[in-house]
Amino acid sequence: MSILIGIDDTDNKESRGTGFHARQLAARLEKEFMVTVNGITRHQQLVHPDVPYTSQNSSACIEISDTNIDELIKFCRNHLIDNQVPGCDIGLCIAPKEKISKEIISFAQSVKKVVVNRAMARETAARNRVFLEGLCGTEDGIIGALSATGLRKSGNDGRFIWLAGSVKELRDLPEGVMTLAELKRLSGITAARTPEGKIVEDTDAILLNHWVRPILENGKAVLIVVSASLDQQVSASLDQQVSASLDQQVPASLDQQVPASLDQQDKTIKQIHYEWETAGKDIVRKLSD
Repeated sequence: MSILIGIDDTDNKESRGTGFHARQLAARLEKEFMVTVNGITRHQQLVHPDVPYTSQNSSACIEISDTNIDELIKFCRNHLIDNQVPGCDIGLCIAPKEKISKEIISFAQSVKKVVVNRAMARETAARNRVFLEGLCGTEDGIIGALSATGLRKSGNDGRFIWLAGSVKELRDLPEGVMTLAELKRLSGITAARTPEGKIVEDTDAILLNHWVRPILENGKAVLIVVSASLDQQVSASLDQQVSASLDQQVPASLDQQVPASLDQQDKTIKQIHYEWETAGKDIVRKLSD
């Protein structure tokens, strides 16, 4: 069994966003609460003049391994309160994944389309016996917090910002070329496809850019890629840049997991061919928001 933690409205216009706070909380949960973080997803809600939000109106959901719910609630509540910023309206939702019902999923999907209020969120959580609490301010964050758990449970919404791979924070993945099989081992990404639905093979080479964000699709972390001309090549100079990036971003314990094509010690590589490259932000946002 796993547990879902939904958070929202943790920021103000000058502070770091909800995604940052979700990653900070996840890191503490792994280190201090001794759980496994299976992933963090970002979920988009309705942007509308009648909906108060800070910048993009997105919430986050952290999925962790099973643990004591009561102690988890105390830990998360204290962390969010201790790190609150002026003007935030934090909402926190915590529940076993199996308790996120069809009603909660339906509520979450409605939050993406229509204006809802705090009372509707509280009533939905109460009927399903799911913990939902506003921690400060107007407590508007309870809407996004509950919605995040429903959208995560749906298995078909949002995009990952953290996965349970060797490189957990996806922003820390090294730029460069690797096969899908190598990427799976390193990141926890489970599949890759094009926007049109063509499935990428494990042996196919993919050029990773600085913004790798797999979407949540059918409960899996699916990387969206676009076709690259087969005669496109990455020169030795880019190979050197990738090696330098690895030195800065990948812990020494991961050295053996980094593909040979990216290994700084491999001086024989002059050119790298690749079939695919990671899709741009606009494409990924269209598929995940």
